[in-house]
Amino acid sequence: MAVGKRILLYGMYGSINVGDELVCYSMVRGLEAIVKNPQIWVASLNERKSQEFQCLPEVNFYQGRCFHYTFWLHLINILKKVRQVDGVIIGGGGLLQDQYSWRLPGGSVWMAALSVLMGKATFILGVGVGPLRRKWLRRALYRILPSVDQICVRDQQSYRVLQDIGLAMDNIQVTADIVPSIDLYRESFLKKKISRDQKLIAIILRDWPGIDNKSLATLLEILVNEGHKIHLHCFEPDHDSVFYENVLSHCSAAVKANIKKIIPQKLSETIESINQSAFVISMRLHGCILAVGLDVPLLPVVYESKVRSFMRQMGMEDLVHEVRDIGPGLITEMARVKEYWDNNPEERYDRYRQIKLNADKNFECIKNKLMSMKNRSRFRSVSPKVYIGLWWLTLRALMGEIYHIMTFPWRSYCRK
Repeated sequence: MAVGKRILLYGMYGSINVGDELVCYSMVRGLEAIVKNPQIWVASLNERKSQEFQCLPEVNFYQGRCFHYTFWLHLINILKKVRQVDGVIIGGGGLLQDQYSWRLPGGSVWMAALSVLMGKATFILGVGVGPLRRKWLRRALYRILPSVDQICVRDQQSYRVLQDIGLAMDNIQVTADIVPSIDLYRESFLKKKISRDQKLIAIILRDWPGIDNKSLATLLEILVNEGHKIHLHCFEPDHDSVFYENVLSHCSAAVKANIKKIIPQKLSETIESINQSAFVISMRLHGCILAVGLDVPLLPVVYESKVRSFMRQMGMEDLVHEVRDIGPGLITEMARVKEYWDNNPEERYDRYRQIKLNADKNFECIKNKLMSMKNRSRFRSVSPKVYIGLWWLTLRALMGEIYHIMTFPWRSYCRK
């Protein structure tokens, strides 16, 4: 077992998205299992909120999200932190995709290049890759990722995206998402015995094209009229809360009285609430993983391929529904899910156990490298492509920031 290693974690931490904070929590627990007395630093968008939300007093959080708008203010601190540690771990979640912004994959690859050039052991664990629509980002991955010590992707689709880019190296392995690696029932927040409320339904949705708010409100009214209580989980509190308010505006006061929005102040509050529930409807990947891990009947709704991929691994792809299906029609599908849950406990347990073993491989594949890790000389001999990739990404980020500043008045005017 590696002893006292200094490790920096980089990911989508600090925005207080329940899924991303759960990834960070799982990453810390996984490292503690293979490293004795690790010193862990976590790059976060908001270090205070991350510390309070995850309740990890042994972890050092600092502000340092690459290519965020505050990146240039914290650049010197980021360089110092990377210089101080022995290894950098980037992951997990959908870091390497530009569906929403180039900043997330660009910043992740920039951090990998910086770590490699500073001579640190560099790992990318449990990530989803794709879609990658920008050619310059695909070129950056092609230049930089071959120099990373180990890359673990969470599904076959992510592996195929890397192959399409031209990356087919021995250091790439298909594992699983990081979150199943933790044993939820052994964590401190579930040591209390909680009785499951057979009338409680947890709903984990997000605003997405194709969702009919009125149809969803009708579904809620039917469930409440059948005697159910509803918990609407806000995995992204700022966005989800507004979405649920729009849905509830179509419900009567009597229905609203039996519906509660769960806006967590701590990670444990979400997990405990799901554990109390008798049924879960989720379109978020980590909501699905929590439901299956806690053995709560789950009706999954697909809005991105990552949810379908997880359900395929669970052998439950025929239970998956599309976003457009959200409405009163899900009532009959809930009965079908409960029947499956009652009739297939062994198969479900075996499949989730295999996913957990695959998730554990994220840490097993880097264990030996961490044990033998020596702090390599700074700016060690690496491919010139890594230098080119680092400076190219830095230049793109600087150009993006200038563009953001110059167009800010016009964008503000358009919003008004």
